[in-house]
Amino acid sequence: MAKTGFQHVWQIVCLTLAAGVVVATFAAVALSPDLSESISDYVASFLPDKSIKIERAIPYVSQSDHQRLGDLYLPLTAIGPYPAVVMVHGGSWVKGDRGDIGEVGTARYLASKGFVAFVIDYRLAGAGGEFPNDVLDTRLALDYLWSNKEKWNLDPKQLYVDGSSSGATTAMLAGYLPDEFFADKSTFQRKDIRAVVSFSGPTDLVKLSSNPYLKSYIQTYSQASKNGGSDAGLAEASPINHATTAIPTVFIHGTADRNVPIAQSLAMASALKSNCIPFKFITVEGADHFLGLRSRKLALEQALQFLSKLPNRKYR
Repeated sequence: MAKTGFQHVWQIVCLTLAAGVVVATFAAVALSPDLSESISDYVASFLPDKSIKIERAIPYVSQSDHQRLGDLYLPLTAIGPYPAVVMVHGGSWVKGDRGDIGEVGTARYLASKGFVAFVIDYRLAGAGGEFPNDVLDTRLALDYLWSNKEKWNLDPKQLYVDGSSSGATTAMLAGYLPDEFFADKSTFQRKDIRAVVSFSGPTDLVKLSSNPYLKSYIQTYSQASKNGGSDAGLAEASPINHATTAIPTVFIHGTADRNVPIAQSLAMASALKSNCIPFKFITVEGADHFLGLRSRKLALEQALQFLSKLPNRKYR
């Protein structure tokens, strides 16, 4: 039977989309200095998985907008109530979205392990997301999960926040900054977050402000704070300066990171140690800033063991 014009166009569209996925896959692999990565890991992150369900483009604010949506990855084989995690993508505070391949792969992996993973978009710097608005958006996403814990059958004692690169800075601040900093009246409180997971996160923006890769991004990010763009503003937006109110944190960092030196995570871990706050430090030998999915999974296996042993919501 001859193909109709519509069928022919549809076939071209499908082939184009498939080609785009393949190109993006190879590009991501080629750009990843993480030598433990394999192409199959990336390809697998796009394939259907009967063990998980994905609900897309969920608004987590009452007045929804295109910047504050999230994709929810739900486990189908595990029995609830489920631990839950809000995931914050990277992109130097000015780019990226919830479709980032690292976040998608990580969310699918966590869902396969019995977690509900909520990968969010949030306001970016230059579009209303300057500090602390990105942190507020992350808290609103946490509040959304907390408020819907019965709907999604979530364990209220196991709520986490995870971030990659600049998203890790945002994730840390969402857990470290006191509730009074935001002056919101939601039922969600900082103590409801059990722990933070940071993938290659900047922790001291003052020290990084001369970094050629991050300098302009950091200035854009902090310019709307009350001390906008100054060292005081950068300090306020730095997790290292909120260690006394920090919560348990897992640090995952490549030893050869050229964008955000591993010293950033080491300093933050030392600050937590000084304040008697539990932490786990996981190094990825030879890896640069962007970790491959295989390395992420191996690191998360260690992280989950640490998180499973944490006490429930007993923070300073």
